[in-house]
Amino acid sequence: MATKTALEWFIEQIPTMEILVDKELHQKAIEIFEKSKAMEREQIVNAYLQKRGKQSMTGVLKNWDAAEQYYTETYGN
Repeated sequence: MATKTALEWFIEQIPTMEILVDKELHQKAIEIFEKSKAMEREQIVNAYLQKRGKQSMTGVLKNWDAAEQYYTETYGN
């Protein structure tokens, strides 16, 4: 089972929020979540790459693939 990010946990809580009973507001919240999740993924991948330090372009590309693999294995899609 993949680890949940804070954003994934948050989106699971949305149906319990009375303010989002309105379907239009609920859909808007989901859109905001998807944008936030993409931003979070980028931050996690960038943090992984920064940990690796300065490298050649080949090294950066290899580590980019490793960073994407790390995110997918840890958090799923």
